[in-house]
Amino acid sequence: MRRLAEFRARFAPWLLVVPALLAASSDLVRRRARLGDWSASDRLLYALAVFESIAIWGTLLLLASRRRGVVRWFAAIAFVVLGALALGGERYFYDQFDTYLNADAVLFAAAFPANIHGQLGAHARGVLTALIVPVVYLSALAIVARKWMRPAYRPSRFATFAAPVLVVLACLVPCSFRTVQAATPDVIWFHALGGLARRFVQGSPPHVEPGIRSPPYLPALSSTAPLRRNVLFILTESVRFDVVCSQPGAECDSTPFTHRGVPDRVPFLQLR
Repeated sequence: MRRLAEFRARFAPWLLVVPALLAASSDLVRRRARLGDWSASDRLLYALAVFESIAIWGTLLLLASRRRGVVRWFAAIAFVVLGALALGGERYFYDQFDTYLNADAVLFAAAFPANIHGQLGAHARGVLTALIVPVVYLSALAIVARKWMRPAYRPSRFATFAAPVLVVLACLVPCSFRTVQAATPDVIWFHALGGLARRFVQGSPPHVEPGIRSPPYLPALSSTAPLRRNVLFILTESVRFDVVCSQPGAECDSTPFTHRGVPDRVPFLQLR
């Protein structure tokens, strides 16, 4: 029992840094090919983001590991729910768009909520899968911390006030979230959440309908080609290759009208 108590006193506090290390390590593995392009200032910003992540999750986990009190249950729920949304949500967004969900993307989605409904409706299984993974290991970490940690009165009392303050500050403190994104995904997520909260507090900008246009008339065009043209070039605009029927003669469900309109066309299947 004495050895167990010594082991617990020595190693149990290190559980407080495990959530931040998991977030940083998974991020570095995911973006390892981009780290060589970072400058010294980018690496410094990333290190500061890691310390910010340690402070947020460490205080929540310390508060959740208290032996008694109702506050520990609220802290445990916040630890698991916020962690799952931050880490799981950012993982899903990065797998989809090769970048993390930041404040700009959140504000854009808030302005066009139909995009969110369409994305969730089309890929709800992927979203749930990305969220379930952090829910499982964060819940296990909270259970282990409550069993092994014995926080003293002063640290736990400090965490009671520090945890909500740090969560709010994480939503307000700026970070690198645009081009380089030299921050851990959870820090970028909290910053995006703060931008969304400011939008609801300040109100959305007024919607301005476009006015009536008065474009200038173009002059009449006349062909000066010496020979009569016999080639029609059809170029689709802002359409992906895999949603247009390019190969003639095959079955087509996505663009059936244009597919039947030019059955003898010459497709450019390898055009770059």
